[in-house]
Amino acid sequence: MLNRRPLLLSIVLLATMIVTACGQAGTGPRPAATGAASADVGTTNVASTVVEPDDGAKPIVDFLGQAKTSIDVGVYLLSDKTVIDALKDAKKRGLKVRVMMEEHPFGGGGNNATVFKQLQEAGIDVKWSNPTFRFTHEKIIVVDRKLAAIMTLNLTRSALTKNREFAIVDADPAEVAEVQAIFDADWERKSIKPSDPDLVVSPDNARAQFLQIIGRAQRTLDVYAEEMQDREVQSALRSAAQRGVKVRAIMSPAEAREKDTNKPGRDNIIQGGVSVRLLKKPYIHAKVFLVDGTIAFVGSQNISATSLNLNREMGMIVASPPTIERIQRAFDKDWAAGTEAAGR
Repeated sequence: MLNRRPLLLSIVLLATMIVTACGQAGTGPRPAATGAASADVGTTNVASTVVEPDDGAKPIVDFLGQAKTSIDVGVYLLSDKTVIDALKDAKKRGLKVRVMMEEHPFGGGGNNATVFKQLQEAGIDVKWSNPTFRFTHEKIIVVDRKLAAIMTLNLTRSALTKNREFAIVDADPAEVAEVQAIFDADWERKSIKPSDPDLVVSPDNARAQFLQIIGRAQRTLDVYAEEMQDREVQSALRSAAQRGVKVRAIMSPAEAREKDTNKPGRDNIIQGGVSVRLLKKPYIHAKVFLVDGTIAFVGSQNISATSLNLNREMGMIVASPPTIERIQRAFDKDWAAGTEAAGR
């Protein structure tokens, strides 16, 4: 009978060596992509990225111009003549063009009623947005049911020439199909339950998505915000700073004659360790989170209870390196140009 003791000792020794080696390998720095940028978070199927006011109207007009069969637009404000002309031209080319706008913008702003009539006269199908929502504040364009532009910008001259804004053209078939389905449901005044994990949709999942993406941050969190008025999101930003994340936020100051409705929220996050800078030009209308330089949220949602809980809004989570790099370059440039905001 063979003596198995030396064989067993050899197996034990080999196993110990493997465990030790694995343990030593695990003591070094974790890869940058671990945690916040896991491969299953954020779409990488991005056709193009638009940065305003740098890019101007051309990429939006070109996007509309490439349509072959249909264009669907869901937007809060529409007034830019070049965009309106592009929609009219698409209709003349025989495309199916539908536009859905907010009938009652906050404070009575915008020129939607006049544009509504212009589009009708051009034969374009136009509707006021679904009154189920407090505001339809989304900014989306779907072309040929194959590409979807998810934007922070309204289709106005100021958005294209004066504001810091971003747009992502999504080419992921499943995500585009869901954006289209949401638009169709709102057009027909039907309910719909969004399900794609990379789409951020108000009022359905936006609050949870905001808290999750902030919670993913391990090293850095850069924020563009027009509003800072939701206490739960403020608390999440403070928590990130207090666990050691470098949190930076860029906002624009209130106009001299306006009440600074963002000051309480801004003071709150500054007291919690968030660094805030104010920038007048370009005006910060963008709504963006950049997490660890590897994933980003880009969309229409403001940091406010109305935006997250009551409005129809649309955003997306992206993990496309060229997109992230372009947004990060814009942020770093704006950060350098901003003025430090002091908390109370």
